[in-house]
Amino acid sequence: MTGHDDPGVHRRALRAAGIGSVLEWFEFGLYAYLAPIIGAQFFPASDPVLPVLAAFAVFGLTYVARPIGGMVLGHFGDRIGRRAVLSFSVVVMGLATFAMGVLPTYDQAGLLAPALLVGCRLVQAFSSGGEQMGAASFALEHSPKPERGRASGVLSASIAGGYFLGAVLVLGLNLTLGTESMASYGWRIPFLIALPMALYGRYLRSRLSDTPEFEQIRQAKTVSSAPLREALATQSRQMLLVGMGVVPVAVGVIVLIVYIPTFLASYAGLSVPAAVASNAVALLVLMAGMVMAGRLVDRCGTWRVMSWAAVGYVVLAVPAFAVLSTGGFAAAVIGQLILVIPVALSAAALYIGLVDAFPIRVRYSAGSLTYNAVLAVFAGTAPVIATYLVATTGSPLMPGLYIAVLALAALPAIVRLRRTDAVPDPVLPRTENVQ
Repeated sequence: MTGHDDPGVHRRALRAAGIGSVLEWFEFGLYAYLAPIIGAQFFPASDPVLPVLAAFAVFGLTYVARPIGGMVLGHFGDRIGRRAVLSFSVVVMGLATFAMGVLPTYDQAGLLAPALLVGCRLVQAFSSGGEQMGAASFALEHSPKPERGRASGVLSASIAGGYFLGAVLVLGLNLTLGTESMASYGWRIPFLIALPMALYGRYLRSRLSDTPEFEQIRQAKTVSSAPLREALATQSRQMLLVGMGVVPVAVGVIVLIVYIPTFLASYAGLSVPAAVASNAVALLVLMAGMVMAGRLVDRCGTWRVMSWAAVGYVVLAVPAFAVLSTGGFAAAVIGQLILVIPVALSAAALYIGLVDAFPIRVRYSAGSLTYNAVLAVFAGTAPVIATYLVATTGSPLMPGLYIAVLALAALPAIVRLRRTDAVPDPVLPRTENVQ
């Protein structure tokens, strides 16, 4: 019985892949939720907006390391297998996140403090660059094709799960320790939890064999000797189309679960605990929505669902921010739930879209470079751009308008991909002129 046929192997592979996504986005969530505190600890300034901008700038800067990590780890993932690379990446992520919890502050170490913070974020981003596509390939290649949409939805839900875990932890510490203690030492505690999480993820992954699809090409001796080079030579047009198609989901996810809590605290008048609590409610609904949307992907097709999501961003993003900007906890929850609709649809289709878009022998490399380039250019800069747009125009609707414009621009690529909505041949013939 292969991994495709054994439900137990399928579930274990999905769980092993998901723990890395939980850890990755748990750290991202912590950084976002704690951005005001981190900004004050590492980038002190007289204007309270500047430390937040600086913290988000570091957030965006480290996205540059993701494509590099994706290229390096993707190469080895296509050469030696998904499991070995994923076992490495999850431990590196955990160590980098743990290190952030023991860094000296600016008052303690001067300019060395922000330099060390950037270093930790770069290492974390490098490992994350190979984690997402690797986890998607590992989970979905272990899944039966008729159930890959559901697996994609569950894996996407682990992203929201990581953020939810971060939200609950930050909220609990805020309520337990209070503002002063949280700013003094409490912010460090969540980062320290990352290491045992990473070791658990390493344990889960070490107990599974590599995917049936990768083992197939290994046994057939059709593993690419230079997968990234081969991907660029044979899949560049597909990479461009897919990259354009996933811009809305990359930005939508980051805005919903990274930027909005800070927006609510900085511009909508909510306290930090209230902003985090409202986001936690939205994340719970988002997790359920992603799982349900994954089943919809299995029934209706990946890029068809992605096209519905793109239209949803165009129609709903500005109204969502109109509601968010009115102030109050109820408005914060309702505004986020409006945005949850297109985010859930697009995120559920994301991983299966990336995996099925590329042949097995170059899948890890092509998917990693494609998605991480989108994250670096669009998602990593989204919180800074949104903060800048609101500050310069005075309009709280500008982040929603930014999302809507990006989604509208992505629609032609999504429609093009929807016309085929097809899975490429699982094994590319060996290309002699690509060494």
